[in-house]
Amino acid sequence: MKYILSPTTLYRELLIGDIIDEGETYSAVKSGVRRSLFEISGEKKDIIYEHPPSIINYSLQLSKGDPSLKFALGMDSMVWTPNRGDGVHFEARLGKDGKENLLYTKYIDPKNNFKDRRWHEVEIDLNAFQGKFIKLKFITNPGPRGDFNSDWAGWGDLRIEGSDRADESKFELILDEDVKLYRNRQAFPRVFILHQAEVIESEEEILTRIASEEFNLRKRIILEEQIPELWLTTNSTRPKSDSVAKIVDYRANTVGIEANMAEEGFLVLSDTYYPGWRVWVDGKEEKIYCADYFIRAVHLSPGFHQIKFAFDPLSFEIGLWMTISTIFFLGGLFAYSKLRKKNDINNYPRI
Repeated sequence: MKYILSPTTLYRELLIGDIIDEGETYSAVKSGVRRSLFEISGEKKDIIYEHPPSIINYSLQLSKGDPSLKFALGMDSMVWTPNRGDGVHFEARLGKDGKENLLYTKYIDPKNNFKDRRWHEVEIDLNAFQGKFIKLKFITNPGPRGDFNSDWAGWGDLRIEGSDRADESKFELILDEDVKLYRNRQAFPRVFILHQAEVIESEEEILTRIASEEFNLRKRIILEEQIPELWLTTNSTRPKSDSVAKIVDYRANTVGIEANMAEEGFLVLSDTYYPGWRVWVDGKEEKIYCADYFIRAVHLSPGFHQIKFAFDPLSFEIGLWMTISTIFFLGGLFAYSKLRKKNDINNYPRI
């Protein structure tokens, strides 16, 4: 997905997603640490939900370039009533070389203190630790009465920022108005070359394989049918190739592509595989394969090629009507034979 519309910021994904997936968590409440969304004073933020008492440990190496830790503290507005808990105590700590330092601490009680009914924005300078391995610890504890039944607390937009890390961001903010529009820097190009493939005929097994951690979509494709007399390998040690492809003409019903293949492989067009599409390579019609469950691929030999995809609904419709006509013809033939058999039985002389 190349572009994403979101009501909240997405650069937080660099830390929140990693913490949820890789961090060590403890909570006295079931599902006390998870990802969620809070809206406070009309502003939504993606958060790490941490029901007190809870602890999150997360280890990482800081990049260089004046890194800083940023987040926004808040409590879900649904529990802003005096009879539901008595606030939350937040702590952020940093561990390095067996020592632990308190970075930040704050107690908020929006249920009883109107000034706390907002996002508390925090920025902590981590410049002294740039380039080093550290362990961050995020702690929430109940208020002074120890009443935590309705203390729904969150660390919003939790992220590490710095001049170097900004260049590593997966998402680029290109529009910031009522909603935010992001460009995914890691999105696949519309056309690319792969030199590894495997065949899986079951659609369910294809989806399972694609979702598995060991399958790399950037190195190989999955095809749904055997390819006779064509190169096919599952060897992950195949050397890197200098093969390249680019789109030279893109329209609603046609796509023109040029490819320079250093070795045999597959040109992959990340448009939906759909009946009626045809492909020509250097003027000769070739087969379109369904790759990775729903996109198009065509096999190419080494060398320079001109590829043209074209949508020809007439050929698809003719094939469809021929299939339907055949079904009706066979159905009518079957019904006729049954009726004739019945009439023959009725015409038998009675004894």
